[in-house]
Amino acid sequence: MSYFKPGQNITVHESINGCSNRKVILTYSSVKTKIPARIGLCVKNMSTFGQLQGMGPGMVGGGGIGMALNHYNETLCCVTKTSGQDIIQGARNLVAQHHVCVFKEYLNRIGFQEEFTVKIVHNDTFPAHCGLGSTSGIALGVLFGLNACFGNPFSKEQIRFMLACNYVEESRENKDCISFGYETTMTATGSLYGGIYVIDDQNLTAISNNLVFDDCFVYIFKPSDQQFVEIFDDEEAKLLAEGGETDKQEDEFAKKNKIFNQVLIPELQKGANCDLKIIGDSVYDLQMSGGKKVEICKQASGRQLYQFLSKIKSEFSDAVIYGMSSIGPATAILCKKPKSGDFDEQKKNLLILANQFCFELQFASEVNKTGYIQEIVKMPKLVHVFGKPFAGKSYLCKKTVSGSDKILHFNAGAVLREFISNNPSSEAASLIQSTMSSGVVSDTNDFFSVFLLQQLFQLICDHSPEVILLDGFPRTVDQLKTILTKFSINIDSALHINASEHTRAQRAALREPRGVEPDLTKRDVLDESEKMKEFYAEKAETVLNENDAV
Repeated sequence: MSYFKPGQNITVHESINGCSNRKVILTYSSVKTKIPARIGLCVKNMSTFGQLQGMGPGMVGGGGIGMALNHYNETLCCVTKTSGQDIIQGARNLVAQHHVCVFKEYLNRIGFQEEFTVKIVHNDTFPAHCGLGSTSGIALGVLFGLNACFGNPFSKEQIRFMLACNYVEESRENKDCISFGYETTMTATGSLYGGIYVIDDQNLTAISNNLVFDDCFVYIFKPSDQQFVEIFDDEEAKLLAEGGETDKQEDEFAKKNKIFNQVLIPELQKGANCDLKIIGDSVYDLQMSGGKKVEICKQASGRQLYQFLSKIKSEFSDAVIYGMSSIGPATAILCKKPKSGDFDEQKKNLLILANQFCFELQFASEVNKTGYIQEIVKMPKLVHVFGKPFAGKSYLCKKTVSGSDKILHFNAGAVLREFISNNPSSEAASLIQSTMSSGVVSDTNDFFSVFLLQQLFQLICDHSPEVILLDGFPRTVDQLKTILTKFSINIDSALHINASEHTRAQRAALREPRGVEPDLTKRDVLDESEKMKEFYAEKAETVLNENDAV
């Protein structure tokens, strides 16, 4: 496999040719996008990966049958129409970073050349490399989110092809690098149409049906931790190459084509009259065939999985569609509502059966019928609360937010201490600890600014507050200037807390020790609150207020 840095090897799909006359306007500054998980029940033909014309050097192709789930990843995209450094927080940052670059390049190709800064927060709700589309979900959250921010200059299908051309995975073997991944557009298709769908392996056209899933529930199982095998990087490439060789065999090729073209596609086209049992029988046959069989057998739990599926088929009449997702090991069991109407009893019986073969329930979900969901997010006002050590900043912030879910307190010191506690052996924790011990904020490569801004935007994504009180951040004038200019963060107002030397000394004496930290005298020498007060006084854009300590 070849590895490269985010932003390199971008392919622009031919579908945007002729789009240069589209008007592109920054319509919304912040958009939250929820991308549904999916199950890739079977790839149609692994031997067609990378063979589609006009799709660039990536490994797009394969086609197959998939199903979207009402279980979501969330991505918050914030855009500022100024030049600055992008900030990305969450799982697989390199994937998100690459697709920010992809979107910027596509905008550039249709004539939009204005500079803008992006903040991305991604919440991944299920593990990587388990067959639920988490990596493509991150990419789609970025692409759909940025597209909405700019008034949707690209169609949903163009976004699907945008991802198909540029799908990447992070490398665990080559730090800070990515490589082209294998993309069937399973997640993108589920995000557009919901339901169950078939994707062609030659041109990625899709047929979907979301009309037949009333009173259905999907149970997602995984093997026990001892048998959970993550397949990625070169191992994934080898597996799919082996599966491709199997899918090319004449009998397997003919069998799969017959199932897809003569059964699955015609059945899905029946709309509300589609028979899920017919779909399920075909999916079960595919689990025993070609490249899918190669996938399952590569899992340590492969033998138990076949036994589990066989038992479901013979003894669990509520189940209509069941199989392992592409690469795996997530396994989906779609059940119709039981005659008793009791889903709890159904779940209990499934768990008993799964336990016999060392499978555990990851989550249960309805089938997604709508595709992705978006909401416009109003960015909160940021209030910088600052003052000398022990002036009472945190006390005032806590008192202000008490009883309110619209105002949040961002305590930088508490955030940093929590990170040290949760990641004691990490290199970042060591740097944070030594900095807090010395009291000198040497923000090399903007480490603290980026880290704390990531946590700040995570807070915004999780809670959507109206106001956030920034306590202990920014700490210095240089750090303040950096977040205002380099990262394009707008601080709406600043509150300077005054306290007498006597009051501060009393509070310092009463505070319980919080690890190694400098004494009050040293902290006063390092303090820059007066300099920040002068800076704000000269900055007309920010309202500066004074408040005596309480």
